[in-house]
Amino acid sequence: MKISTSFTLMPLFLALTGCQISTTQPSNNRNTTLAEISMHKGIYISGHEVSSYQPCEEALTYWVTATPASDTLNQLSIRLSESRNAPYQPIYIESEIHPVDRNSHPAFIDGFAADYDAVIEITNVTVQLTDIPSHCQQAKRTH
Repeated sequence: MKISTSFTLMPLFLALTGCQISTTQPSNNRNTTLAEISMHKGIYISGHEVSSYQPCEEALTYWVTATPASDTLNQLSIRLSESRNAPYQPIYIESEIHPVDRNSHPAFIDGFAADYDAVIEITNVTVQLTDIPSHCQQAKRTH
């Protein structure tokens, strides 16, 4: 019984292509997407009809969906707004951020989230500061 060479190499090919490991490291290039990096530094703002995140030194602004981490940030924002007697107080955070498909919920298409560059969820907040560090200022939106 003769076995063809292509038939014997097929399992090896499938094993190698199924186990590729990416060694690409995120760069400081502005074209880097949220999906390519896990830890982010930026400014979170919460208030009446607002739940947003803006990465440090970038003009993009993201709508933040409700998660346990963002619920905790909302409570901090409320306390901060009450103590400063002013709404929409920024909070500097370092956290994991994950993109959310806009088509997964109607509010992302026709609600408040529709006015933002993308929709994200915030998880695993490792740093939260009520004073914004000088290295993380809000960039002006160009549109």
